[in-house]
Amino acid sequence: MKIDGEANDKQGYKKRKWKIDLDDDIIRKIQSYRGEYEKHLKLHNNTSNKEVWKVYDHLAADLTNELLGEIMGTIDRDLDSFCEKVIIDEFYS
Repeated sequence: MKIDGEANDKQGYKKRKWKIDLDDDIIRKIQSYRGEYEKHLKLHNNTSNKEVWKVYDHLAADLTNELLGEIMGTIDRDLDSFCEKVIIDEFYS
C-alpha cells in the first residue's frame, strides 16, 4: 500500500488530500462488503439510505407537532369554558 499527498508533498497535492493505491483484491472486497451492507440496510430499514433515521425523526416530529396542535386547541377551548363557568359561579351568583 502506498500513500501519496502528504503535507510536504512536492507533486502539487493539497494538504489533507490523500491518494491511496490499493491492491485490486482489497478494492473488490471493499466493494463486496459495501454491497452486502446496502442489502442489510434495505432489509432492516426498508431502504439503502444510510440516513433513513433522520428522515424518520423529521416525520415523527412533524406528526407530533400536528397532533399537539390539535390537542392544545381542544384543551384551550375546554379551559376557556371552565374558566367562564368558574367566573360566572363566583361573581354572578
